[in-house]
This record gives sequence, C-alpha cells and structure tokens, in this order.
Amino acid sequence: MAAVRAIDTGGEQSLNVHSVAKEAGVTVPSVYHFFGSREGLVEEAQAHRFEHGMRIVGLALDEALARATTKKKYQAVIKEWLGQISGATANSEFRRTRGTVLASAVTNKDLARRVTAVQELHVARVTGYLRSGVDRGWIDADLDIEAIVYWTISQLNGRIIVEIDPKKKFAKRWNSLFLESVFHALRFE
Repeated sequence: MAAVRAIDTGGEQSLNVHSVAKEAGVTVPSVYHFFGSREGLVEEAQAHRFEHGMRIVGLALDEALARATTKKKYQAVIKEWLGQISGATANSEFRRTRGTVLASAVTNKDLARRVTAVQELHVARVTGYLRSGVDRGWIDADLDIEAIVYWTISQLNGRIIVEIDPKKKFAKRWNSLFLESVFHALRFE
C-alpha cells in the first residue's frame, strides 16, 4: 500500500494524497472516495501497519508450537520465540512501527478503536495458540493465559525504551529479565 510506504519512510507528515494516488495508479478523487479524507487514509495505513506486525509475530509462534511434541520442546519453542521477538534487530522495526501507531492512536479515537480491535484479536490468537499447552497439561489450567499474553505484549512494546538508547546498555539484562518473567508467569521450570 502506497500510504504505508509513505509513512514507513517519512512518518505521517510525509503522506501526500496526490503522491499516494499516483503510486497506487488511481485518481485523487478515488482516494477521497474510499478514505474520506487524508486523515482517513492515514488511519487506514496506520491500522494496516499495526496489524501486519502483530500478525507476523503471532504466526511464527503458531507454526513453532505445532511442532512441539513434549513439554520440554514446547517450553524451548516459547523461549526461542520470545528471544527472537524481544531481541532480534528485525523485530525492533516492528516495535518501532507499533510505537508510532500507538502514539498516533493516543490522539485519534478512531485509530485507537481499530488498534484496540487488532490487539484484542492478536491476544485471542496467541492465547489460543498457548491453550494447546493447557490441553496437553504443559501449562497449568488455572493460569489466566489471556492476561499473561496481554502483559507480555505490553512488555515487548515497552522495549522501545531500551532500543532508543544509543548505548543499549540494558538490552541484554532486559532480555534476560523479560524471558525469566514470562517463564515465571507461565510457571515453567
């Protein structure tokens, strides 16, 4: 989507309806017809950016958990996945994208509603993926998996604070504490 690329490269302020229409091969009136305004186009692009990052992160977990055949392997998959999404440089871009979308949502109620809906869907998906561990007896049935997933995502979004530090002096300690905390919440050994 042309609007997504514009925001990715220059932020919301760089989105120009004429440029987006030209890149998309449509007329400017078509853009206004479908999105109502420049703000509607920005909202759609931001919602897409948020959803895309959340979907990719969740699908990786689902595919990995499907291959786990023992409790030990299941825990190893979760630990590896958490390590990848919390520390990988590639995923820092997803976090920055989520951060900019969340910042926009603070002042845009329509975007906030859309972000909340995407977040709720993602939490439900990941909770569902982890329910396979409950069904197999590898995660305690009395745990509030949904709350743990929501808390985990919140922590990952907060990692942006560590990443904007040019020295990244707390990155390794943050990663270690994050993994330890999630494993403790899930009552893993």
